[in-house]
Amino acid sequence: MLPKENRITKKKEFDSFFSTEFKKRNGLNQSGQFMILKTYKNNFGRARFGFIVNNKIDKNAVVRNKIKRQLRKAIQDIFSNLKQFNDCLIIVKPQIKNKDFVDIKKEVEILFKRTHLL
Repeated sequence: MLPKENRITKKKEFDSFFSTEFKKRNGLNQSGQFMILKTYKNNFGRARFGFIVNNKIDKNAVVRNKIKRQLRKAIQDIFSNLKQFNDCLIIVKPQIKNKDFVDIKKEVEILFKRTHLL
């Protein structure tokens, strides 16, 4: 499980990915088949991650929480290979609903390689 100090939890921190602050920090966007990665460099000395799984994905909270758990596990698997400390936000698209863990992990690795974090 991803430690609490490596998670983005506050609303203000999530909002920073959608404000002018994101552009000021030279934030990067990468879009994949079923998720979007938004990232910028932080000053905390550790990588932090946030996940947005909207109600449009599925009305059932069990399904949304399962997707978040799979994303956390995929991040945990690549965590030791990260090159720099960034704040990262993963926004899920509806196409993820029918994907298994292997596909999700592969997509996460592709997005992190595109942003040169892996």
